[in-house]
Parts: sequence; C-alpha cells; structure tokens
Amino acid sequence: MKTTEQRDHIAVDQDGRTLPFTPAQVQQIVEKMIADGTIHAVIVENADGDLGVQVFGPPSRRLLDTLESAAKAYANVLRGH
Repeated sequence: MKTTEQRDHIAVDQDGRTLPFTPAQVQQIVEKMIADGTIHAVIVENADGDLGVQVFGPPSRRLLDTLESAAKAYANVLRGH
C-alpha cells in the first residue's frame, strides 16, 4: 500500500486529469526543475500552518495566468477525490 505522501505526488494536466507519471518520477521532475532554475513559483507552508506563494523573478501576466490555470486544475483534482 502506498503511503499518503507517495499517493499525493501526482502530475495533472490543465483540466486536472492525472498524467502517467509515478510519484518517484514526479519528484525527479521537480528536483530537475529546481536544479535547472525553471521553477517560477512554489507554495510554502510556515510552521504555524499559514500558506503562501513564493514567486521567483519579476511579476508577469503570464505567471499569473499559469497560477490561475494550475489552481483550476487542482480544484478539478479535489472534486475527483
């Protein structure tokens, strides 16, 4: 049986459909993107439980559109559970 952490490492498309990557592959993709410097924003959780978004680089409409699209896809994932 997979642990909750392993189950929760998923990749989804813009409509919230799961992509065919294993949790380990998702982790490898993220680690490579961090190393390559292609991560533009991350969601962070403080010790007190507050969530925030850290953006790397200057503000842009493209980044905002991407964040909104990602939020919609994530909402679709949550509705599917």
